[in-house]
Amino acid sequence: MATEEPQTTGGEQTTRRAAMRPRRAFRAGVMLLALFTFLVTWAFASPLGATPDENYHMASIWCAEGERDGACLTNDDGTVFAVPEALPMRVCYAFDPEKAATCQPEVELIGTDRYVVTKVGNFGEHAGDYPGLFYSVMSQFVGPDVQRSILVMRVLNAAIFTLLVGVVYAFSSVRVRRALVATTAVTLVPLGAFLIPSINPSGWTIGSASILFFALYGVVQSRSRTTIAVLASTAVLAFTMSVGSRADGAVYAGLAVVVATMLGLRSLRPTWRNLLRLVLPAVMLVVALRVFLSVGSSAVQAPQEGTSGSWPVVQVFLDVFQYIPGSLGWFALGWGDTTMPTIVWVLVGTACAGVVFVGVAPLGRRRLFASLVAVGALLAVPTYIAVTSWVAGAALQARYIFPMVIIAVAVATLVTEARGPAATTSRGLTLTVPQRWFVVGAISIAGAVAIYINLRRYVTGVDVQKLRLTPAEWWWPGAPVSPEVLCIISAAALVTVLVLATRVLVPGAADVTGRLGESDELRGSRSVASGATPVVPVSEEPLETLEATTPRHARAAPQN
Repeated sequence: MATEEPQTTGGEQTTRRAAMRPRRAFRAGVMLLALFTFLVTWAFASPLGATPDENYHMASIWCAEGERDGACLTNDDGTVFAVPEALPMRVCYAFDPEKAATCQPEVELIGTDRYVVTKVGNFGEHAGDYPGLFYSVMSQFVGPDVQRSILVMRVLNAAIFTLLVGVVYAFSSVRVRRALVATTAVTLVPLGAFLIPSINPSGWTIGSASILFFALYGVVQSRSRTTIAVLASTAVLAFTMSVGSRADGAVYAGLAVVVATMLGLRSLRPTWRNLLRLVLPAVMLVVALRVFLSVGSSAVQAPQEGTSGSWPVVQVFLDVFQYIPGSLGWFALGWGDTTMPTIVWVLVGTACAGVVFVGVAPLGRRRLFASLVAVGALLAVPTYIAVTSWVAGAALQARYIFPMVIIAVAVATLVTEARGPAATTSRGLTLTVPQRWFVVGAISIAGAVAIYINLRRYVTGVDVQKLRLTPAEWWWPGAPVSPEVLCIISAAALVTVLVLATRVLVPGAADVTGRLGESDELRGSRSVASGATPVVPVSEEPLETLEATTPRHARAAPQN
C-alpha cells in the first residue's frame, strides 16, 4: 500500500516564513555591523593626510563655511585663507613609502590659535573646482581637536555607506539583493575600503555608484508604493552625494541613471505608468548635466600637442585597460606610494571576473545594450582624459574611473533573464557552493593582506622587513588597540560580512525569501534552482486565448 507524502499547506509555509523572519533580521543586522566595523578599521588604518590630495580637501572642509572661529580665517575681500597649523598641509611622507607617518612635525592638535596661510583648497583662485556639498557637510563636524574631527568624518562616511547598503538590501527583491552583494563583494577591496571611510570626495563618488544604480532600478521596476518611496529617497540621496562630491561624479551618476532605467522599465510602451516612472530619472539627468557644466574641474580641454591623428588616440585607448585592474588593487593606494602585493589584485580580479562571467551567461538584448553602454563609457571617458593630458596616467587615476567599473559590474550581475524552460521570472545571479566559497576566500585573503600592507606603510615604512607591526613608529595616541589587533579585527569583520552576505547567492538559501516592501517582479515565482515548481504569473490575455494555447492534458479536470 503506497503511502502519501505529506504536503505543506499554504498556512504552514506562511507560519514557517514568519518564524524565520527574526533569524533573517538578526543575520542582516550582524552583516551590516560587520561591514561597518570593517570600514571603520580602514578609517583608522591611515594617518591624517593619507588619501590623495588630502591637504587640499582638509583646507576645503575647514574653510567650507568661510571665516569661522577655530576653523578658518579670511581677509576682507576673501582672497586670503588661513587654516589651523595643526592641519598637515605638507604631507611629509607622501611619495616616499619608506617614511613612516612620524615625520609630521609636532604641533598642538587641540585648541590652537595659530594659523597658516594656504592657497591649496576649494577657495580663492581654486574656488569652484569641486562641488561644495561634500565639504559643507564635512565642515559641520569640524571641532577644536583636528585629529578627532577627521576621524569622526571618516567614521561618518563609513556609517553612511553601510546605512545605504542596508536600506537597498532590505527593500529590494532577491534579484537585486544578489547583484548588490556580488558587486559590493568583488569591488570593495582595496580601493573602496581605503577611500569610502575617508575625507576624500572620491569616497562619496565611489560609494554612491552601486547604491544609485540598484535603488533607481528598484524605483522603476517596483509596484509597491512603500518600496518606491524608500528606494526613491535612497536614490536621491546617493545621486546627491555623487554630484555633490566631484564634477565627474555627475557623469557617473548620469551613467547609473541611464542603465538602471534601461533595465528597470518593464516595457517601452508609452503608458502613463511608464511615463511617471521616467520622471525621477529625467530630473536626475538634467541636474547631473547642469552640475557637470557648472563646476570648474569639468572644463573641456583640447588635445595636447602631439595627439593629432588617430594613432596616438589608439595608443592611449589600448593603455586605458590597465585602469580596470588598477582600480581592483593593481595601482598603489595613498599618494601612489602604497603598492599592494600581486596577490591582492590577482585574487580580487579573478573573483570579479568570475562573478561577471557567471552573470553575463544569460545575456538578453536589453542587458546586452546596457552592458555596451556601461563598458563604452568605462573605456571612452579615461581615453578622453588621457588624450587631453597626452601622457597616459599624468592626469588619470584609477579612482576617477572606479565608479564606472562598479556600474559595469552591477549591470553584469543584475541578471534579469529567466533561466531554464520552466522559469517565468529571473531570480538573479546564483553561484554554486564552491564558487561562493572561492569568492569569500579570495576577497578575505586580499582584504587581510591589503590592510596589513597599508598599516605597514604608515606604521613603520616599507623598509622595515619583519612580520610584526610592533613596535610601531607611528600610531594614534591613546588608541585602545594596536595596529596588529586592528588588522585582526578588520580581517575577522570582512570574513563575517562575506560569509553572511553571500548566503543569498546560493540557490535555496534561507535568506532569499521575504523582504520589506516586496515588489511585484518576484511575486508568483519561486526558485527553480532550489527545486521548487514555478508558479506562472497571471496573464493579461483573454481566457479563451489561454485555453486555446494550453495542452489538453494540462487542463484541469472539471469539478463535480
